[in-house]
Amino acid sequence: MGRRFKRRRGEYKSNDEWDQGAEDEERWCERRFVAFYKRQLVGRVVRDEAEWEAMMATLRKPLPVTLRVTGDPGLRARLESELSDLVGRANAKLEAEPMTLARLAWVERGWQVGEARATIRKSAAHEELHQWLVTHERAGSITRQEAVSMVPPLFLDARPGDRVFDACAAPGSKTTQLIEAIDGALLEGRSGLEEASELLIANDENLSRAHTLVHQLKRLGSPSWLVSHCDARAFPTLYKEIRAGVRKRRTENKILFDKILCDVPCSSDGTLRKTPSVLKRWRCSHGTALHVLQARIAKRAAELLAPGGRLVYSTCSMNPVEDEAVVAEILRSDPTLSVVDASDRFPDVKRRAGLDSWAVFDDVERHNDDDDDDAVPLDELCPAARKRASLFPPTDADDPDRAIRDQLAKCMRFVPHDDDTGGFFVAVLERPHHQDLDLDEGAAAVDDTPAPPEKNIEEEEEEVEQVVVRMPPRQPNGKRPFPEDLPYVPFSSVADLDSLVDFYGLEGFPTDLIVARACDDPESKNSKRGLVVSRPVRDIVLRARQLKLRIVHAGVVLFSRNSDKSNAAAGFRIVQDGIHILLPFMRKRKIECGAADFGIFLQGGIVSFDRLTPPLRDQLHPLDIGSVVCVLDIPNLPTKDPPAIVTWRSPGPFVHVYCAKNDLAVLASRFASLVPPDPQPSISLGSRVLVEPPPPPPLPSAGPS
Repeated sequence: MGRRFKRRRGEYKSNDEWDQGAEDEERWCERRFVAFYKRQLVGRVVRDEAEWEAMMATLRKPLPVTLRVTGDPGLRARLESELSDLVGRANAKLEAEPMTLARLAWVERGWQVGEARATIRKSAAHEELHQWLVTHERAGSITRQEAVSMVPPLFLDARPGDRVFDACAAPGSKTTQLIEAIDGALLEGRSGLEEASELLIANDENLSRAHTLVHQLKRLGSPSWLVSHCDARAFPTLYKEIRAGVRKRRTENKILFDKILCDVPCSSDGTLRKTPSVLKRWRCSHGTALHVLQARIAKRAAELLAPGGRLVYSTCSMNPVEDEAVVAEILRSDPTLSVVDASDRFPDVKRRAGLDSWAVFDDVERHNDDDDDDAVPLDELCPAARKRASLFPPTDADDPDRAIRDQLAKCMRFVPHDDDTGGFFVAVLERPHHQDLDLDEGAAAVDDTPAPPEKNIEEEEEEVEQVVVRMPPRQPNGKRPFPEDLPYVPFSSVADLDSLVDFYGLEGFPTDLIVARACDDPESKNSKRGLVVSRPVRDIVLRARQLKLRIVHAGVVLFSRNSDKSNAAAGFRIVQDGIHILLPFMRKRKIECGAADFGIFLQGGIVSFDRLTPPLRDQLHPLDIGSVVCVLDIPNLPTKDPPAIVTWRSPGPFVHVYCAKNDLAVLASRFASLVPPDPQPSISLGSRVLVEPPPPPPLPSAGPS
């Protein structure tokens, strides 16, 4: 290293001096935050200085916990009763003011616990409530979600049968809300797998966040979704099929979306109550820097919107450059879109009208608002602020801008002190019916060369099966391709479907809806799972490489390949995640058990035959090695779908419970009044719970020799 590159040592500072510097910077950021938003909001969104102080006082308070209860009506009633009891028991231990529990009037099955998340996590009085929240959230029975974050899916109004696109979906709380809206009938057993016509594509550019999204969605057990890993600014145009003629697709052959949620990346200054650290690094230039990204994502999403479709643009920022300015740019780029007046929807949600004028600040906190004496001419702003015309509010100079400005008042702003929430922005846009669209602008260009003739279904599936051989290239370091790059293939190409159907008695099950990841190595984990998906999802995942769509995960895991050492009669075992879909079709390997036996299985781990009732032992003894589904069979069940647990019939006189602890805990909670607790002690070994077998009988005493 040359002398001129030698690092210069700064002046020595003690720890107290470093801390003082950090505090000074935080106070500087807060002063800039207050000055910026007072200039933008007071007299427009906030009436006066007194209301401004009320809003700032609310922003300094911790955010209360809010959640949604999911599942069938019987389970929901049970969980809501448990939540009320736990809050009551926690209040009995508190010496301070008791916490409140109230329903959210504008969200079905929504609840607000009047205590901060950190307090519930750390307080000994709330320990039981905290464990209950963690257990049921992991099992998918509840979803913890900020109250105002539930608003965009409500205004999107997704319904069964819709094709939905979530452009920036991670971490996934809004996406779970959308799945419950479009797939509720299937999840609650009111419709069948064959009738499922819904489609939800949840996309995120960050691969790590996309996997977090998969974890969230897998809890719900819906087959109607897939998670993609693409840049939302250039999300590929999807096609229904290859047609004869030119390769450039017609509009009617493109997969357009009925509903699109565009919750874009933002500066997140509306989440100060949940994440106070946002204030420590706040700059007004953050919104200016994000504006272009947000506008490009929103405009590409608008290109994918079907005629008659609805697009909801939302941020958790209060900055008009990230909010109304982006909506104005969407309207400029696509005059067929219009902002919908949703003031009559969900009247219990308090909201304010959007801004039609705002100040644009540059990096040194100067702005151009003519209504302020401190304003500077536009040509004196920093180049980054003045070179983007879309940053500035529409003017009355011409008719198009005047029409756009009139529509901005229909946008909705949610301020913290109205409903004890965070800050949020939502705009609802719609496209009229019967519009001709050219959607190839944001996608990769395609040529006009003739396409091959159409293929029938058998030829198409045969070609898809051959994808296993045409694998993506290995990484530069010689390692295997990334799992997300492996193509999906029909499950029949990696499994003997006829033997599985015969072994489990699955006559009538739509086996063509089961897919799997292809593998270039027999030991690859991605080749060991069979996933069930809805038909619209299947049509996309089997052609993902052709569509240039990188898929992280899709559907529900139904089967998992057995190891070679298992000596099982079938090559795949059943997975608990998909038992609610598979159970109505099973005619074999499904046994009914009473409350006593089901209570033993709820303990998890390994269960000896000696602990089970004689009728159940008689059913288990003749079975071959492999998966067995134990179904609770008692009168007066609170649900039409009986609970079931996947077990494994071992070579010896015992069975393994193949069900996660969280799922067992939910089942135990759901049927606590019907299933007696198991008195047998259990021992915990790591993450597994093993039921302790009874002691062996004493050996007979030796007689006289």
